[in-house]
Amino acid sequence: MTKQPKPKVLIVDDDPSALLLLERYLTDAGYEVALAENGERALHHVLHESPSFVITDWLMPGMNGLDLCRAIRGHEAVGFVYVIIITGNDSEDALVAAFTSGADDYLTKPCNKRELLARLRAGERIVSLERHLAKRTRDVFRYSADMEIANQKLESAVRKLEYMATTDELTGLINRRAAMARLDQHWARSTRTGESLACIIIDIDHFKKVNDSYGHSVGDRALKGVASVLRSNARTEDSVCRIGGEEFLVLCPGTYAEDAAAAAERLRAAVQSNVIYVQSGELRVTVSMGVAERALDMANAEEMLAVADSALYTAKREGRNRVCVAGRKSAGPPEEDESGAERDSYPQADPERTNAPTVLLIENDDHNRKIGRDTLLTAGYRVHDEPDAPDLIDRIRFNPPDVIIVGATSPNENDTSLVHRIKTDSFLQEIPVILAKEDPGDVEANGPQPDDYVSNPICPAELTARVKSMARLTRQRNELRAANEVRGEQARTWGLLLEFAQSIGGTDDRDTVLDQILDTAVQLTCCQRAALFLPNFEKKCLSLARSVGLAEDTHIRVPFGEGMVGGVFASAEALIMVNDNQIPTDANAGERDFFSSPPAVLMPLTHAQSVLGVLAVSDREPHVPFAPYDLGFLEMLVHASAGALHNLSIRNARDDARHSIVVALAKLAEHRDNDTGKHLDRVARFCAILASDLRERPEYASVIDDRFLDDLEHAVPLHDIGKVAVPDRILLKPGKLTPEEMEIMRTHVDIGAETIRSVLDRTPDAEFLVMAEQIAYGHHEWFDGNGYPRGINGTGIPLPARIVALADVYDALTTKRVYKDAFSHERAVAIIVESSGSQFDPVVVDAFMRRHEDFAALAEKLADQLPTTEDTVRVTQTETTGVA
Repeated sequence: MTKQPKPKVLIVDDDPSALLLLERYLTDAGYEVALAENGERALHHVLHESPSFVITDWLMPGMNGLDLCRAIRGHEAVGFVYVIIITGNDSEDALVAAFTSGADDYLTKPCNKRELLARLRAGERIVSLERHLAKRTRDVFRYSADMEIANQKLESAVRKLEYMATTDELTGLINRRAAMARLDQHWARSTRTGESLACIIIDIDHFKKVNDSYGHSVGDRALKGVASVLRSNARTEDSVCRIGGEEFLVLCPGTYAEDAAAAAERLRAAVQSNVIYVQSGELRVTVSMGVAERALDMANAEEMLAVADSALYTAKREGRNRVCVAGRKSAGPPEEDESGAERDSYPQADPERTNAPTVLLIENDDHNRKIGRDTLLTAGYRVHDEPDAPDLIDRIRFNPPDVIIVGATSPNENDTSLVHRIKTDSFLQEIPVILAKEDPGDVEANGPQPDDYVSNPICPAELTARVKSMARLTRQRNELRAANEVRGEQARTWGLLLEFAQSIGGTDDRDTVLDQILDTAVQLTCCQRAALFLPNFEKKCLSLARSVGLAEDTHIRVPFGEGMVGGVFASAEALIMVNDNQIPTDANAGERDFFSSPPAVLMPLTHAQSVLGVLAVSDREPHVPFAPYDLGFLEMLVHASAGALHNLSIRNARDDARHSIVVALAKLAEHRDNDTGKHLDRVARFCAILASDLRERPEYASVIDDRFLDDLEHAVPLHDIGKVAVPDRILLKPGKLTPEEMEIMRTHVDIGAETIRSVLDRTPDAEFLVMAEQIAYGHHEWFDGNGYPRGINGTGIPLPARIVALADVYDALTTKRVYKDAFSHERAVAIIVESSGSQFDPVVVDAFMRRHEDFAALAEKLADQLPTTEDTVRVTQTETTGVA
């Protein structure tokens, strides 16, 4: 074993003698040593040479030992370095400071050689562990990257195999797996609705002779021909499937046995009349069919298949090329099977055990095949036997069993080669393979191996035990795979619900919440359509508030208690729809269209025993019923959605109430100034016009958003709230104010801002109050700095205050007050233009000029109806615009 080299050690000390002493200690011990006389050189060495250890003195000029520790730990380019501090101070405070700075260990002066080496050995273990963890971390990242690439390749492979997963490659019919899934759907629907259900199992007569006499290419043509005839002559509502070899299945929903038998007879006659042209002339094939109908005492769909399969064997015994309905007695002698054995001499599978595992017996020896088949059928297994053939692997893929037994094979391929082909096939490799072998030691050790062996000639007891063991292995694998799939789907679902909860918790916007509800519902249920219906209590109906998968101009309105949506709202109970027969007669056209593609679910959004709306989803892809856990997760989403809508309505109601109170107080202040209250409405609307125009300018596009406009609407009415503190003798004085009175009048700005600030401190979530404070404190500031109370200028004045300043003055100029007549619109415009750059922001003035006609129209619409008063003009410092 190669001895590992000692790690690199950097010694840092400003004392040359100490450096040399420590260097000798470590060199003698086999370490690779580097020296640095100060912290700066040490850090440079660490960055470029990456030593494993740093032994540093504490006290050094410039960068001391603690500074060096912090620099090493804080530099992103430095990996793990084990740092030992050498200090003459072993007090508790000194040690705490050393470890806080990032040191891993310490030594007290003078250094003892044995202790130093012992500390280094202990550090080596930690360094080794850290490097191992770093390597494992890199490996994890590399593995994650490889997994990502592998997942992409897997997704590509899955897409390529999707066709194979549901369609028989040779005939284009539904394959066995898809057929069983569709049968389960029909069975579930029949269980819920009581609808009848029948099936037809079809087997081509003497098909082995066709292959033996004409070759497999003609056999494939025969299979395609039969498939085409069955598909062309089957009823529209029936599903034609190929379930393996020369066997086909027709599912007949809503059908009784008599009707299914009539359909089967029509199919049989069509197959018999179909001609396949071969080199030697014409070839016709016939089929035998078994028909079964669902009975009340059947526990599952597999029992119905078993009964149909038994009827098929009866048809075979009675002479083939015929239809036999389950329950008909055998009326003829048994007929020899293609292999020469009597088919009715085989023990048949117990109908009570049709969920037993399926075993594929690959055996070319007739005697062994009969023994194996008899043994397994007696043990309750479902058995298929196939002779070895070049296309065997393809046939197994179409009808994969739970266990494969490989016995005597064809002369062209030995048994171990067949095992190798099965075990290297990505689709089949997990299926357990039992190899029947006289001497298992003859099997080559290299390459894929069978999962178990059984003696040949076959011993029934041993065969039963081996198959039982392998079948259990398959069941466990399938259960694990299914559990993993469920866990994966549950993880995806929990992730969606968590993301939904986080998203709705961070927004007060109703539209965003509604969009999130529908988006999550679609992802959660895999439905192509989703709709949210909310109540209109005035009109006593539910209206479509949001939808996915419907045209944008779709409008659906359902009265309370009517149709499906109204019924769910009134009853507060969910409705699960599995077929369109459940659509009630009172459903309107919009409902019928939305729920025309079942399955569908309607769930009430209930909070505290109040129904807030209805969530509906339909057109699921794939079209399979909702499982209980699907409904459970959808209930979680509905519960969270109802809570979010309830909280949102409470917040909106609270905000509306708070805004109403604030506006009422503001209007109370205005009434003290003999205003009718429309001043607040006009100024708020003037500000909205200006802000909307400014929003079109690039420099304000990111500043003036919907939230800005909403806050502005709520904040403007508070701009003169401070006037409540101004005495009536000054506020209502019809003449000129004295300088002392003007100073008192101007205090309304500070009082208003302080009042709003006190409210804001108590309700910090009322964000519009922040803007209201800016307006109250800044709308009397001038753009050139000659305003009050602070004398600020330019863009130092908040934008909302600059907007309100112009809107407030325009309203003061154009309305009649106790101390002045109303100015004309034209004169007001001229005054504002003249004051651009001095009192008003030129950019805001430009916006005003673009929209001044809107100002005039709004002023006329909301004009005050004031009683005639003595017109007295209050002369202020600025005659034109000096309105206090």
